[in-house]
Amino acid sequence: MNNDGTGQRQVTSLSGSVEPAWSPDGSRIAFFGPSLPNLGDIFTIQPDGTGLTQLTHTGMDYEPGWAPDGSRMVFTSSRDDNNSSLGGEIYVMNADGTGQTRISNDNFEDLDGDWSPDGSKIAYARWDTDASDERINMQIFVMNPDGSGQTPLTELSSSNSGPDWSPDGSRIAFSSDRSGAREIWVMNANGSNPVRLTTSPTGGFSSQPAWSPDGSRIAFSQASGPPVQGFFPVDVWVMNADGSNPVRLTSDERSGTPAWEP
Repeated sequence: MNNDGTGQRQVTSLSGSVEPAWSPDGSRIAFFGPSLPNLGDIFTIQPDGTGLTQLTHTGMDYEPGWAPDGSRMVFTSSRDDNNSSLGGEIYVMNADGTGQTRISNDNFEDLDGDWSPDGSKIAYARWDTDASDERINMQIFVMNPDGSGQTPLTELSSSNSGPDWSPDGSRIAFSSDRSGAREIWVMNANGSNPVRLTTSPTGGFSSQPAWSPDGSRIAFSQASGPPVQGFFPVDVWVMNADGSNPVRLTSDERSGTPAWEP
């Protein structure tokens, strides 16, 4: 759709296609889609709906994110046993699906990988567990693209997820429940100075932030209230990067995971 919500058109024909991610040159969109006998895999498609290509074929692979030069992708996969019942580790692969390599290796569930604009870091979320392997809270970490240098940016006192780097690499937008409801926050790239940007309706939440290419705005998903028949009424919104002027772009209560065209 256009950035004002008009001109919506369908690109994929695979029911259940989610988590779109534009390639840096705008020529392809990576996404998670259903694939049997697997639980789901990563595909790419051209913006006009042609050129559908399946990149992964193992287990459940999801949450694709492009490297800034378009040569590689980061993604999450449940294919390997990480000594946890939760699954999920961070992988990288070449843009054509070759060279799939696991870069996180711990007893936690790692997900939500996002490449920094200069290509030097990957931000991601880690779901910590207690002694009985039950999930506690999610924390945001950064690491080098080879998996080294894993460093936490948030603390276990709240649950934090969905990191997205600002185009200049100075800040990271994310969702957090530290104020009660899950809201969109932004912090410096080193984890300092977290600032809350959204105030969700009662019973709702805000998540999945995505910076515009010029860094002036942030698109996000917002649930307008509690679940109805098991599903939250979610739509895509956009706001200025300081949280001002939030505008709802969709009205079907079934839209989310926004991604900006480069």
